[in-house]
Amino acid sequence: MEDQQLPPAPNRAQALVAKAGYTVYEAGRTLFDQPVLVYLPRKARRWPDYDIVDHVGRPLGAELKVGTPSPFEVTAPSRIVDSFGSPVLEIRPSRHLLRTEFAITGVATGSFVVKGLEGSRVSIEANRERFGMIRSSRLQGLGVGEARVEDDAGNVVGRIRHLRTSRNPFRRQPAWVIGLDPMLRGPLRRLVVAAPSVLAAVRRVQEASA
Repeated sequence: MEDQQLPPAPNRAQALVAKAGYTVYEAGRTLFDQPVLVYLPRKARRWPDYDIVDHVGRPLGAELKVGTPSPFEVTAPSRIVDSFGSPVLEIRPSRHLLRTEFAITGVATGSFVVKGLEGSRVSIEANRERFGMIRSSRLQGLGVGEARVEDDAGNVVGRIRHLRTSRNPFRRQPAWVIGLDPMLRGPLRRLVVAAPSVLAAVRRVQEASA
């Protein structure tokens, strides 16, 4: 019933893109060539699935949890599918003593690595070599700020905003909006599609460790 009371996806997407401060002059056709991606939570629960749409709400795919996580888990596997429902990225988290790692397979292969619990830097790696980074003052603060996506040279090639879709923080999970440099290509461009799933899990790790 809650979803039926929300504005249609196109209106929600456009409102979130405007709130994030992004302007789109030319859009692509798939998950991997869009300058802006909007992740809309389906239900108000701890482990929401997300519909992924473009800046005007056109469906591009979804982020779906794999299996049913227990209430004691703070990370869980998930899958990115395209608009036809075909899997394109698999996300497998693993927690270690001093880091949390999210292995990515599919149309791109790599990993997101978070060292420690602060979570202000998420390294994007392949074969243990870093080729990108997500930076923020602290991931728990994404509701009022943004994270930067950097390439291996430290150039800012995208920004990720974490925005509430309800004034009541317990009623609905926040949405994510990614804005990327239209010229960004290669593995970093494909892997960053998995970033909201990773960042949401990092937030849960922080909250569980607080």
